[in-house]
This record gives sequence, C-alpha cells and structure tokens, in this order.
Amino acid sequence: MKDKLTEFVKLARFENAVIAIIVVFVGVKAAGGYVPFIKTLLLSLSVFFLNIFANVQNDIVDIDTDRLNKKERPLVKGTITEDEASYFAIFSLIMSFMFALFSGFKIFLMILFMSILIYLYNTYMKRVVLLGNLAVALITSLVFITSGILVSAVKYSLIPALIAFYYNFMREIVKDWADITGDKSSGITTVPMVLGHKLTTFLIFLLSLLFIPFLMIPYVAGVFGKLYLYISVAFCAAPLFAAYIMLKKNREGLILFAKITKYLMIPLLLAIYLGV
Repeated sequence: MKDKLTEFVKLARFENAVIAIIVVFVGVKAAGGYVPFIKTLLLSLSVFFLNIFANVQNDIVDIDTDRLNKKERPLVKGTITEDEASYFAIFSLIMSFMFALFSGFKIFLMILFMSILIYLYNTYMKRVVLLGNLAVALITSLVFITSGILVSAVKYSLIPALIAFYYNFMREIVKDWADITGDKSSGITTVPMVLGHKLTTFLIFLLSLLFIPFLMIPYVAGVFGKLYLYISVAFCAAPLFAAYIMLKKNREGLILFAKITKYLMIPLLLAIYLGV
C-alpha cells in the first residue's frame, strides 16, 4: 500500500503541485498586498489539483515518449496502470472544479478555461512547434491573473504574470532540448528540432542572459522594491545563467539544468512575495 501511494505521488509530480500552491499565495500577495487566507487556500487547492490533473494526463498521453525519455515514470514501469491513472486524473479535475466553485464563479470560469488549455496542450498543442511552449507559459501566467481576480486587483497581477510567462517559456524550451530524442521518435516537432543544436544553444543563452535585465524592469518602474531585485537577480537569474553555462554540453547536463530551473522558481516567487 505504501509503495503504491509513493507511485501515485510520483505520478502526480507532487513537488510541482506544491509549487502551484505557493504561486497562488504569492499571486494574491502581489495583487492585493494582503492575503485573505481562506479564499486563497481554496484557490490554491483548486490549482493544486489542476496541476495534478495536468501532470497525470500528460503522462497518459506521453507514455510512448516517456519509454525513451523518462523510464522511471510509474506508467512506464507499470507500477500504476493507465486505468488507475485515468481515474486519478478525473478525480483531481473534479476536486479542482469543486474548490474553484467555493472560490467564486469567476474563479471557476478561469479554472475551467485553464483546464481546457491543459487538455488541448496535452493532446494537440505540444505537438505543434512553439505553440506548446507558449501554452504552458500562458497557463502558468494565468494562475497569477486568477489570483488577482480573487482579490479584485487584476492589474497588479500583470507584472508577475509576465515574469511567469517569460520564465516558463524559457524553461519549456530547455525541457524540449533535453527530451529531443524521445520527441523525435514520437513525431513531436519542437523548437530545438527546428533550430538545431547551435541555434538552440544561442537561444537559451540569450533568454537566460536577458532574464537578468528583464527582472530589473519592475524595480525600475517602482512596482517592486529592492528586496525583490536582490533576491530575484542574486538567487534566481544569476544562478540560472551560471547553471546554463556549466550544464549545456550534453543531454545529462540539460536534464539537470531543466530540474534546476524548476527549483529556482522558489527564490523567484520569494522575491515577488517579499518585494511587494
């Protein structure tokens, strides 16, 4: 029983879902300057389960690709069946809708819209060059917009939403770069395939380098304070660029770089939370 539960946690990519909760609390704080705890908790739980739905459905759709790219995934190993994963995905989506309804009808409509985008991404968009990357970046940025709706301060959500869009677009290109072998075998066309190794190397170099001045814009504009600037640049953008320089040389390095980009979200979110 314990082993089975562990496999479901892996299938859900639980750490990603926890980061989604943090994103909601940061988004509400950035938009309103205060955090209504119960309302924010309800929205965060909705986004938590929506994230799980997205991850599980992604593994179901990508099972053939994962046999080459991610052999440790529960569906590939057979520790969880496709039927079990499907039931888990449906359960997670229902829970997401339920918590969204408790948060208000506008929030429900946003969660519904994001769930449709997630479904389209997993089943179609990810196979269209660039479209999939843009879809993931958009879905992530919409979490900040939804957080702004919760506290009736959408305009203050735009800056963190743009930061999220930029960061996740860059991260999706890196993930595609690391997964290029499996994607080719599955007939998925990605940006790194179209550009080739040299141009993709230059693109990630440019995006990670420009991310530093990009993060300075909210500070210069007076939206966020010095604490935001120091934390975001020193503990996110600078380590990101350094990791790219060190790890870009082979597929194993790219896989590690993709993981690092996920965990560097934490200081970036902390910078936004403390910088308001």
